[in-house]
Amino acid sequence: KILNGLIPSGHFLSQESPLTIEAIDSEPEPDIMVCKGSETDFWVENPNTAELVIEIAVTSLNLDRYKARLYATAGVKEYWLLHAQERKLEIFTVPQGGEYKASRFVTGNVVSAVMPQLQFELKDGLPPQ
Repeated sequence: KILNGLIPSGHFLSQESPLTIEAIDSEPEPDIMVCKGSETDFWVENPNTAELVIEIAVTSLNLDRYKARLYATAGVKEYWLLHAQERKLEIFTVPQGGEYKASRFVTGNVVSAVMPQLQFELKDGLPPQ
């Protein structure tokens, strides 16, 4: 809900929809992704990249960590991995050669590197403890 009001024009938010990665014949379904264009642009074909992908790891941390390679291969500019139990966000940036060259953890103010208008307090996007 927080992201809906922050998505810049010319982009759309998708939930649990396929991302087609032709280079490795894979179609993961990210929990959330923000893509350029509009939903109608992808009625026939799935997006093959995204500006931002978010995975929420409750019991799937190892799998979601593995997905970082898939998303980097697809050229996803920024990958957020929410460690739900630990209430922290791992942000991956600079996709290159099938991996992200930079990562960091955030527990407070979240600011997207690719869409700076995506800015909020992490606690506001999490259920109460």
